[in-house]
Amino acid sequence: MASEDKTTGIPDDVASMWKTLDPAIRAALIASESKEAEDDKKEASGGGAEGRRAKASDGPRMDDTASKFIGGDSFTNRTSNPQWIKVRSDVYDAVKDRRQQELDAKVPVDIEVTMPDGKTLSA
Repeated sequence: MASEDKTTGIPDDVASMWKTLDPAIRAALIASESKEAEDDKKEASGGGAEGRRAKASDGPRMDDTASKFIGGDSFTNRTSNPQWIKVRSDVYDAVKDRRQQELDAKVPVDIEVTMPDGKTLSA
């Protein structure tokens, strides 16, 4: 088992490898580690962009007390049976009829499947 430095707890083989690294690479590694630590602190404290949004919202709301609604004022006048529902239903029925005609026009094809053991099955 590799020995380690008692003060830092770093194994000797890792410490010797660290010493052989170029100083610029060592600096980049240290900077990346400290950047990750800062990012972790931000996330934990809610200081990131997502944390800010979760704490205080200023976007559209779905409840009745909000001054801004999702969709703006485009749905202020509601009708019980809007015209677009009939149009959509008619399109659906036309597609359904066309697909049914295509299905009715198809002729079933008999197939035979030969199993690995030589047995033949008809379907």
